[in-house]
Amino acid sequence: DDLAASLLHLLQLVAQLPGRHFHQHAERIACALWLLIDQSHLTNPANTSGLKTILAILHRIATLPHGRERPSMLSTTYDCLSQWLEAQPSLWMLVEAGQYPILLSTLIALAIAPPATTPSPQQQTLAASGGSETSDASGGGAGKAGQANTGSRALQSLGSLLPRLVSTADSGMTQPGSRRRWEDLWVPTVKSLAVVAAFAPKPTRSMALQLLQKLFLVQESGGEAELECPAIDDRGLWKQGLSEALVPLITYSFTPLMPSGDGGRALNAVATEAYTAMGNEELCQRKASAAGLLCRIVLTRMDFLLATAGGGGELRTTPPQDFIEVTQVIVTVLVEQAQVAPALLLDSYLENLKNLILVVATSTSMDQDGRIDPSSPLLNIVWGILTPAFPTLRAEIMSILLPPAPPQEPTPEPTGPTAPESSTEAQVPPETSEPTASEAAANEGEKGPQQAPHGVPP
Repeated sequence: DDLAASLLHLLQLVAQLPGRHFHQHAERIACALWLLIDQSHLTNPANTSGLKTILAILHRIATLPHGRERPSMLSTTYDCLSQWLEAQPSLWMLVEAGQYPILLSTLIALAIAPPATTPSPQQQTLAASGGSETSDASGGGAGKAGQANTGSRALQSLGSLLPRLVSTADSGMTQPGSRRRWEDLWVPTVKSLAVVAAFAPKPTRSMALQLLQKLFLVQESGGEAELECPAIDDRGLWKQGLSEALVPLITYSFTPLMPSGDGGRALNAVATEAYTAMGNEELCQRKASAAGLLCRIVLTRMDFLLATAGGGGELRTTPPQDFIEVTQVIVTVLVEQAQVAPALLLDSYLENLKNLILVVATSTSMDQDGRIDPSSPLLNIVWGILTPAFPTLRAEIMSILLPPAPPQEPTPEPTGPTAPESSTEAQVPPETSEPTASEAAANEGEKGPQQAPHGVPP
């Protein structure tokens, strides 16, 4: 106990080192934590001070200015954190101690890190002693290989937080009621994934987009695989995640990054550093890709957004107000981004807009006869946003919703049977030519002497 108290006091002093000295010794501090992290007396639930102190040091290392230039330091920091989280109760310990936001912030900072070019000291030690050098995609302890970069490993841990929380709660290792408490952590978690998708290098970004889509689209079903993403059935939380994670992923307006206070400012500095390193072309491509993801998610969960509350999946006859608000926000964002998008990406935005509006119209603006009402309240809102910027797109959408009637062919006049021309016109005998003198003489010779009529002398 005395040793634990002394170590804790020493760690608290380390956490308060001035910036220049802390930066100078950060990698040594991370290595020391890696040796101490498995000491249960420093991380047990009763020792809240030790829990907070260790996590604060790890967060400070992960968000150091220009820490990207020292990938081995970041890799060691992740090794410490992942080793700590491998034990099932540890994650809920952090949640119960109110440290989940700082954990998210630490993983975000590590996930944004560039790929490591050299293995961490722990990996070098294990390699020299014949330890494991293979990479495990499901996590990352100190024995993970140098090939698996810190960013992707941290992202995998970030994506597994919610499933692990649910799994731990189901196993009875937490207090009663924890099974539903993970819903309170859903929005901060998807927001963290969106921040990673916005600022991380391309390979890590692609993984973050896949995890985001999975969390937004998963639905309750039987026989889910182990550590499968839990489904969220609260439309209010789902809508909040949409507005705080997916929409900012298009506009790059994450306000604020997590957590608030000094941790948030440090994370903002890391994100700004990554944002500055991106060129304008890559930034525009990321925004267009995020717009496509947003539309796919909304279109896939359209029935969920339109279902009546507690109605067993039955659809509303009129769209709920929150659906109208979501549609208005999405159409506004897509139109604004399309107006400033490069020519090569404009068609992508317009195609997403067209598909979204078509599905919204056919789902919410049909009358009792199954015909589209182009002047429905929701479509009037959509037209008010779309028409000033892209009037031809509205005309194209309307031609699909209300196709013009095909041109009618002229009706032929009725006609009865007609008599042949020979019955109405006199038959004209064919003209014959007069015979010549020689032909007449020949004819006379062929006939022989002509008999005179009776009673007339020859």
